[in-house]
Amino acid sequence: MKNKIAIIGAGRMGSAMVRELAKENSNFCNKIKISDHNDWKLNNLSEYRIESSTDNIKTIEDARIIILAVRPQQMLELITEVSSFIRPEQIIVSIAIGVPLKWLSERLSQNKSIFHIHPPSTIMA
Repeated sequence: MKNKIAIIGAGRMGSAMVRELAKENSNFCNKIKISDHNDWKLNNLSEYRIESSTDNIKTIEDARIIILAVRPQQMLELITEVSSFIRPEQIIVSIAIGVPLKWLSERLSQNKSIFHIHPPSTIMA
């Protein structure tokens, strides 16, 4: 497993994370992968020269850290899609406000490293 960071969701939060992680002189550009079901959202991030895909499974396959940056109402569908492909050694970080950590932990019970963070409001702006 490489030290890749997979971000699922290229909306406001996922895109903001890419912009912060892939700033000029950052060592993260070649370590970030992002997926979203909307090609146009991914195209908006093309200037950062990061790997992007509409395939969530492909995005997480060699990631060490998986950031779930989708809306709360999309989380069940996402977890249903990817849960059997997430390995126990991967670190899961959810930034979906309103999705309880307990709910996520029950669905990803093979993982012991699951975190839920509330990003600063400056990122959301």
